[in-house]
Amino acid sequence: MKLIAENQLVGTHGGFAVFRNLYEKPDGSRVSVKTSREFETQRERTLPDGRLTQYPPQAKIFAKHKL
Repeated sequence: MKLIAENQLVGTHGGFAVFRNLYEKPDGSRVSVKTSREFETQRERTLPDGRLTQYPPQAKIFAKHKL
Protein backbone atom coordinates (compact mmCIF):
# COMPACT_ATOMS: atom_id res chain seq x y z
CA MET A 1 0.00 0.00 0.00
CA LYS A 2 1.10 3.53 -0.74
CA LEU A 3 0.99 6.17 2.02
CA ILE A 4 -1.08 9.16 0.83
CA ALA A 5 -1.28 11.26 4.04
CA GLU A 6 0.46 10.82 7.39
CA ASN A 7 -1.15 11.94 10.66
CA GLN A 8 -3.85 13.85 8.81
CA LEU A 9 -6.30 15.66 11.11
CA VAL A 10 -9.90 14.83 10.17
CA GLY A 11 -13.19 15.74 11.80
CA THR A 12 -15.40 12.84 12.80
CA HIS A 13 -18.64 14.34 14.14
CA GLY A 14 -19.96 17.20 16.27
CA GLY A 15 -16.66 18.89 17.12
CA PHE A 16 -14.58 15.73 17.48
CA ALA A 17 -11.54 14.77 15.43
CA VAL A 18 -8.90 12.09 15.00
CA PHE A 19 -5.51 11.82 13.35
CA ARG A 20 -5.12 9.14 10.69
CA ASN A 21 -2.82 7.74 8.05
CA LEU A 22 -4.40 7.34 4.62
CA TYR A 23 -3.18 4.58 2.30
CA GLU A 24 -4.02 3.67 -1.28
CA LYS A 25 -4.18 0.02 -2.35
CA PRO A 26 -2.96 -1.09 -5.80
CA ASP A 27 -6.59 -1.30 -6.97
CA GLY A 28 -7.10 2.41 -6.16
CA SER A 29 -9.22 1.96 -3.05
CA ARG A 30 -8.20 3.83 0.07
CA VAL A 31 -7.76 2.69 3.65
CA SER A 32 -7.83 4.96 6.70
CA VAL A 33 -5.88 3.91 9.82
CA LYS A 34 -6.32 5.88 13.06
CA THR A 35 -3.08 7.06 14.67
CA SER A 36 -4.74 8.82 17.64
CA ARG A 37 -7.66 8.55 20.00
CA GLU A 38 -10.70 10.64 19.13
CA PHE A 39 -10.72 13.99 20.95
CA GLU A 40 -12.88 17.08 21.32
CA THR A 41 -11.26 19.86 19.29
CA GLN A 42 -12.64 22.76 21.37
CA ARG A 43 -10.94 21.42 24.50
CA GLU A 44 -7.56 21.77 22.84
CA ARG A 45 -7.90 25.56 22.91
CA THR A 46 -9.83 26.05 26.16
CA LEU A 47 -7.81 27.45 29.06
CA PRO A 48 -8.38 26.18 32.63
CA ASP A 49 -10.43 29.30 33.42
CA GLY A 50 -12.75 28.60 30.45
CA ARG A 51 -11.43 31.26 28.08
CA LEU A 52 -10.62 30.30 24.50
CA THR A 53 -7.22 30.76 22.92
CA GLN A 54 -5.55 29.72 19.67
CA TYR A 55 -5.18 26.06 18.84
CA PRO A 56 -1.78 24.64 19.73
CA PRO A 57 0.34 23.27 16.85
CA GLN A 58 -1.01 20.02 15.39
CA ALA A 59 2.19 18.20 16.41
CA LYS A 60 1.48 19.05 20.05
CA ILE A 61 -2.15 17.89 19.79
CA PHE A 62 -1.04 14.67 18.10
CA ALA A 63 1.57 13.96 20.80
CA LYS A 64 -1.15 14.30 23.44
CA HIS A 65 -3.63 11.88 21.79
CA LYS A 66 -1.47 9.46 19.77
CA LEU A 67 -2.03 5.74 20.09
